[in-house]
Amino acid sequence: MTSAVLPDAEAQQLGSPEPRPGAIRKPKKTFVPYGYLTPTMVLLTILMVIPIVMVIGYSLMDNVIMKKNPQFVGFKHYSDILTSESFWSAVSNTLFFTGVSVIAHLIIGLAFAMMLNTNLLGNRTKALFRTIYVLPWLFTVAIIAVLWRLLLDPNGVINYLLTATNLTSTQVEWLSQPETALFAVTFINIWSGYPFYMVSLLAGLQGIPT
Repeated sequence: MTSAVLPDAEAQQLGSPEPRPGAIRKPKKTFVPYGYLTPTMVLLTILMVIPIVMVIGYSLMDNVIMKKNPQFVGFKHYSDILTSESFWSAVSNTLFFTGVSVIAHLIIGLAFAMMLNTNLLGNRTKALFRTIYVLPWLFTVAIIAVLWRLLLDPNGVINYLLTATNLTSTQVEWLSQPETALFAVTFINIWSGYPFYMVSLLAGLQGIPT
């Protein structure tokens, strides 16, 4: 039995014949995903990239909304913001709000998750605490805002308890005074947000083999 080895040129010709004239060539598979992404990229460009570029251009002009031919002022608006005390006060309040909220969420969430994961409590006790701890997560933002607006009202429950126990002699404007508004809003955010961290950490703790 004999076998003949074809030259490389003849093997290539036999393995991959030349396309016939007029035949429609199929696109390569490497370009197919880009075809699926093209509509999304076009929409993102129209709905996001172009408006962002337009806003940046508007920020370099003065009174774009009121004037038909606004004056180009360059980076004047940016310099005014960076030298404004109100801007840096807002940055400081944002950092305080975010930093304290994240740290408190992690600490409270981890503490409650470890409490619910321990074997020292019975199943009924765990179920009761789990319901109480998750309760803030069930409320919508609107309900939380109305609830705490009523509780922190000058004639609300919190001021009533403080005056009844002689901890304060005047009604505190918790959400109106600059000294207390930031702390009150931060506390509300911590109260409404810790259940998410607790549930996430509890799921991780229960996944650890004992």
